[in-house]
Amino acid sequence: MKISIPLINNKISDHFGGADSFFIAEIGDNGEIVREFTQTPPEHAPGVYPKWLKSENVDILLTKSIGGRAIAFLKDYGIKVITGINNGEPSKIVSEYIKGNISSSNEFCAGSGNCSEH
Repeated sequence: MKISIPLINNKISDHFGGADSFFIAEIGDNGEIVREFTQTPPEHAPGVYPKWLKSENVDILLTKSIGGRAIAFLKDYGIKVITGINNGEPSKIVSEYIKGNISSSNEFCAGSGNCSEH
């Protein structure tokens, strides 16, 4: 399983589409992170990030906020979306998610960075 978090300037991105890189963690059969790395996505355009995450075999996206259209793309690719993620160390956030300590706020924004505070 792979879990990804969008980043901007090496911090959690406020908006999925505003990310300049993505933290990706590979989770082993024992539920532990076995590999983690940061990857630069292709240039952003509608639908590009979801398609790229699918090509990277990402199963779960943890994000602060995201537009409804992006959620639809991700769901079409079978990628689970968890919203409302707060700032912090990406590997620690992934570990807390794996332990069941993080759940989705189920909120999304209008897209294009037009997100309200969560």
